[in-house]
Amino acid sequence: MYQIGDHVVYHSVGVCRIIDICRKDFGDASESEYFVLETVYGNTMTVYIPTDNYESVLRPLMTKEELLELVWTLPDTNDEWIADNATRKEMFHHAILSKDQSELIRMIKLLYTRKQDLENEGKRLAFSDSEAMKEAEKLLTNEFAFVLGIEPDQVVPFIIEQLSDHSN
Repeated sequence: MYQIGDHVVYHSVGVCRIIDICRKDFGDASESEYFVLETVYGNTMTVYIPTDNYESVLRPLMTKEELLELVWTLPDTNDEWIADNATRKEMFHHAILSKDQSELIRMIKLLYTRKQDLENEGKRLAFSDSEAMKEAEKLLTNEFAFVLGIEPDQVVPFIIEQLSDHSN
């Protein structure tokens, strides 16, 4: 179980710090114990998570080693662009819902490569692909920034740089 002061990833918000563990009655006629979380990035928000049901929504932060290993293994993946819009959109939707870091990074790599190819032809990434890329970046940015000790807007350039350095 987590302790006060621990940093965790709350699935829909990002990195949070546990600021308290308390008993509270939210009007359901029974008092329960809750982790009280405060967001680390963005708008400060307080979130209450029941201590008896936290495994599905909270997880520990990745270590720096786990994070770098995840990024460095990506050059070995050779995902090809999916031409069918519906299939591609479904794949991206699944990756975003799963919140699986490796899937999100693979998705960002695929979209970034496609974006670069299109820009070289004087074209732009489709709106739906651009929005999917923003969502995937948002889900990864907080954790990577916190673990690496960098600013959130430096995360994607960091990942791209790491991919370039390890693919040569």
